[in-house]
Amino acid sequence: MPVVVAVLGIVGIISGQLINAWREDRRWKRELEREDLRWRREREREQERNEIERAREELRQAHDARIEWRSQRFEVYRNFVTSVDELVYLLPPEGDQDLPYDIMTCFKDPNFSSELSVRLSAVREAAVAIELLAGGRLVSTADNLVSECGAVRYSLYIPPRPPPRKDSDEGEEKVDWGRMAARFLPALKRLKAVRAQFISEVKRELALVTPEDAKGKS
Repeated sequence: MPVVVAVLGIVGIISGQLINAWREDRRWKRELEREDLRWRREREREQERNEIERAREELRQAHDARIEWRSQRFEVYRNFVTSVDELVYLLPPEGDQDLPYDIMTCFKDPNFSSELSVRLSAVREAAVAIELLAGGRLVSTADNLVSECGAVRYSLYIPPRPPPRKDSDEGEEKVDWGRMAARFLPALKRLKAVRAQFISEVKRELALVTPEDAKGKS
C-alpha cells in the first residue's frame, strides 16, 4: 500500500509538471503569435507610410516638372515677343502726323534697311522654338505674327536702282515716301494686333488668365 501511494504521488508530480509545461508552451505560443501579429501590422504600417511618401514624391516631381516645362515655354514665348518688339522699336512711330517724313528720316541711316532685315531674321529664328513647344493654335498665331513682321519689313523696302547714266538728262528717281507710308501704316497696325493676339494665346496656354479673361483681352 505505501508503494502504491508513493507511485501515485510520483505520477501526480509528473502529471502536474507535464500540465504546467503544456500550459507554458501554450502561453509562449500565444505570445509568439501576438508578437508576430504586431510585427506584421507594424510592417504593413511602414509599407503604407513608404507608399504614401513615394506617392508624395512622385506628385512633387511631377509638379516640379510641370513648373519647369511651363517656365521653359514662358522663356521661349518671351524671347519671341522680345524679338518682335526689337523690330518694332526700330520702326517709325505709328502715331506721328508726319509719317512720310519720319520714314525718310529713318532711311537717312545707311544701316536702317540692313538692320531691319537682321531683326526680321531674329524673329523668324525665335519662332522655330515655338513650333517645337507650343500647341497648334499658338503656333498658327506665331506664324501669322512672323508674316506680319515680314509685311512691315517689305512695306519699307526700296529696290536698288542703278545710278542715272551720264548721257541722260533724267535725274535719280525719287522715293514716294507718302506711298510708302500708306503701305507701312496698315502693316504696322496688323502686326500690333497679331502681337496682342499672341500674348492672349500665351496667357491662355500657360493658364496665366482664365479663357474668358483672355478672350476679353484679345
